[in-house]
Amino acid sequence: MAMRDDPSIPDSTRNRVKAIAEELGYRRNARVSELMSLLKQQSLRDGQETLAFVVPVKRDGSGLEKYINTSIAHAKKRAEERGYGLEIFEMDERGITPQRLEKIIEARGIRAALFGPHREVTGAVPINSSKLATVAIGYSVVEPPMNRVVIDHYRNIHLAMAQLLARGYERIGLLLNPESDARARDLITAGFWDVGRRLPKSNRIKPYVGPAEAKAVSRWRNRKKPDAVICCGANWHQLLSDNGGLDPETMGYVYIDHCDREGLSVAGIPYMNGMLTEVAIDQLVAALQINEFGVPEHPRTTAVPCAWHEGDSIRPLVSKIKDPLFLVPTAEEE
Repeated sequence: MAMRDDPSIPDSTRNRVKAIAEELGYRRNARVSELMSLLKQQSLRDGQETLAFVVPVKRDGSGLEKYINTSIAHAKKRAEERGYGLEIFEMDERGITPQRLEKIIEARGIRAALFGPHREVTGAVPINSSKLATVAIGYSVVEPPMNRVVIDHYRNIHLAMAQLLARGYERIGLLLNPESDARARDLITAGFWDVGRRLPKSNRIKPYVGPAEAKAVSRWRNRKKPDAVICCGANWHQLLSDNGGLDPETMGYVYIDHCDREGLSVAGIPYMNGMLTEVAIDQLVAALQINEFGVPEHPRTTAVPCAWHEGDSIRPLVSKIKDPLFLVPTAEEE
């Protein structure tokens, strides 16, 4: 228990045990640790330890609802595979405030919590995490500091640009709303500029970062004259179709987000929300098994890349895909 930094063991005792272990050359056996963790779970009152999954209110009829539902389904599946139960807490619904949430978690003996994306871009969850193992999904939960699992936005934009360049497009534009880039910590535009700096100056297009308004987008399109666009957030496909049209030969279209394109064969990189949540559950279980509670000394961020999804909205490949950042095979959507 001392070697696993169990908080029930005083610091002085833990340090003394570790010093003796170091002197004797003792090293933990991962298999034994795993078995002891399993035995501990089975000795709990209901035979199964429960993880908390804190999410924003999801019953609002928006794209957020499907995003949260997908995340919950994958979180439950992964938690069960790892031998844990999962309880969902929806913030701001039925009076579940952060203060009440903290009391509920403590009363139920929950020792680990996964936090879904916050409604605010830089959200805070005023909860005492000193006795909790915690992991956040995305960048939006900034307080308290915790380990997090995020979409690899920087790598995704590199993949989208490389796909378009390998299909003969030269003037590639980017359309996204400000919140999408803010939630990605500006990594979408950063990746776009990183690829763009290697293009001829005449083919570098300043991205449109603003609201999905027909007049503003039409002005941007007429001035910049892109032959392909990458879009993130909002319903850019419909807007562009109504305003100047979309044709793979003259205006290729690629999306990078978690929205459905039902009835459309659109190329892009769908956010793999389910996989992201499963990785987060794995990290939460790992933290729990080594008693990593409270604010980590060095919070870690794990970036998960997504896979390319082929579609009829762009031309066929005319050359090999070239980019040093990735080697991601085409994969089916979740």
